This record gives sequence, structure tokens and C-alpha cells, in this order.
Amino acid sequence: MKTLRKIIPANKYRATALILLMLILSLGVLIAFAKQTEKKPQTCEWYQSRNFFTDASHTTFVGARIWFCDGYIGQSGTQTIYYETAYCECDPQ
Repeated sequence: MKTLRKIIPANKYRATALILLMLILSLGVLIAFAKQTEKKPQTCEWYQSRNFFTDASHTTFVGARIWFCDGYIGQSGTQTIYYETAYCECDPQ
């Protein structure tokens, strides 16, 4: 059986190696997260969209209309006088 003096130094090295490995992995995760959250200009396949609602409270969605970058217009549901409009830059591809 190994004596306690032989086990303790081996565990110190393993613990130190484990801590270093955890620090390196944490740094890699932080770098990946930072790259993912960089502000990039948003591009879409549509340049304008409207979501229609039943009343001015904008709680019940009833329809949508989308103006696509290629000139097509898509719509679904009912169009009302209560809507929210969103804009987006067309994808250059």
C-alpha cells in the first residue's frame, strides 16, 4: 500500500493540472462568447414586416405582411389598422 507521503505530492500535481486545465477551458469559453456577442449589422431576406393586432393594446396577433428583398410580398391572417412595423437591411448575398 502506498504511504501517505507518496500519495499527497501526486495529488497536488493532479490538482494543479486540473485547475490549469479548467482555467484554459474557461478562457476559451469566454473568448467564444465574446466573439458571438459582437455587434454585427443585422441582415435579412426581408426589408419590412408588419404584425397586425386586434386592438391598440397589441396583445392579440391576427396577421402579418412581409416585404421581401427580392420584390415579393407575403401575407397571412387578417390585416387591421393596429400594427407594428420592423425594418431590416437586405442581405447583400
